[in-house]
Amino acid sequence: MSNIKQPITRETFEKIAEVAAKMGVAPSTVSKLENHADRASIVTLERYASACGASLQISIQR
Repeated sequence: MSNIKQPITRETFEKIAEVAAKMGVAPSTVSKLENHADRASIVTLERYASACGASLQISIQR
């Protein structure tokens, strides 16, 4: 998983600003996270998920 993609619309930009406000970061930080999720820490992904009204689940299976 390296990208969290969604269509780019005015509504998308408004959602990015809302998520950024909930995370306490700049909208550009959320945009970078969405484009490079593979570089994010688990803590950052948890904060992102929470700001989006979701939860992060990690599973390692054999």
